[in-house]
Amino acid sequence: MSEEQLRRAVAVLDTYRGQLEALGKQSELVRESLEEYRRARETVVRYQEAGSAKEVLIPIGANSFLRATSADPGHVLVGIGSDLVIEDASENAVRRLEMRIQSLEEAGKAVGGKIEEVQARIESQGAAVEELYARTQGAAPG
Repeated sequence: MSEEQLRRAVAVLDTYRGQLEALGKQSELVRESLEEYRRARETVVRYQEAGSAKEVLIPIGANSFLRATSADPGHVLVGIGSDLVIEDASENAVRRLEMRIQSLEEAGKAVGGKIEEVQARIESQGAAVEELYARTQGAAPG
């Protein structure tokens, strides 16, 4: 066994580790997005339930809220991309948020599957690297 084979095997292992790190970041981004969409859905639903002219607390992040009076709980201003906002019925906004949540949950499952796949490759490649190293050192694998 040559040292060149060992170097290539280590390079492959490093590549897998890089992929795992990138997938971990994707997973975190999906998780954060899911939390944001769930929080938005909950806020719209609670705002609807409050009814008109009721005092409500509007979450602004970091476990902080603003006091407000509900004006039109039947309608919500919704971002549709590229800094465009439309007014839509609350029910439609909730449905749109739920569809996005479902899509993000599916994406999270897909990323989780990829993470498991890459982890298995890392384990396998790690064992191969150890075996190659032992062979280059003249020792029996074990």
